Amino acid sequence: MKKALFLCIAVLSLVCVIPIAEARTYIRWCSAVFRIIPFATGLDPVADTVRLEPFSARASGGGYIPNTIRLRAYRRARDCINSAWADPLSGSVSGIPAQCTNDGGNGIYGYNPSPSLLGDMANTACHAWGPEYRGMWVPVRIVADIYGDWGCGGSRTRKSTTLWPTEGSVLSYDSYYWLWVPSRCDT
Repeated sequence: MKKALFLCIAVLSLVCVIPIAEARTYIRWCSAVFRIIPFATGLDPVADTVRLEPFSARASGGGYIPNTIRLRAYRRARDCINSAWADPLSGSVSGIPAQCTNDGGNGIYGYNPSPSLLGDMANTACHAWGPEYRGMWVPVRIVADIYGDWGCGGSRTRKSTTLWPTEGSVLSYDSYYWLWVPSRCDT
């Protein structure tokens, strides 16, 4: 009788505890950054590559799907990159794309170009490449990296995407963009 009662209590406690454990919410993050690779005479495409401030994508969900949650974070970062690049003048002046915001939970954190994505790129290049490139158009390639744990880069820990010039883009020629480096850098 005591064994049956003990067995009954043990089974009932497991039935009550397992759904509580399954209801736990897990959070996964992926990070992303834009890179500017110069192709001008005197600049090394590896050593003189500059990076903008990285930002993060957050997703949450149940505990049995951590890689699916991480894939959601990766997709949020990718969608933000694509939306930001579709309008490189977006930022504090004309507004941040909806895909690059958060609702206080899931979404993008740390993406806040000022005055714009293109302006941040130009100012970062201005500080990094020195006075001899200021006030010039410099041929560059723009790359976006998404990185983090396994799943943030597809089946790897990092995934890089070259953002190719679009047809009719004023800033593009062949496979390069022409980035205007201002004559004075913002502080």
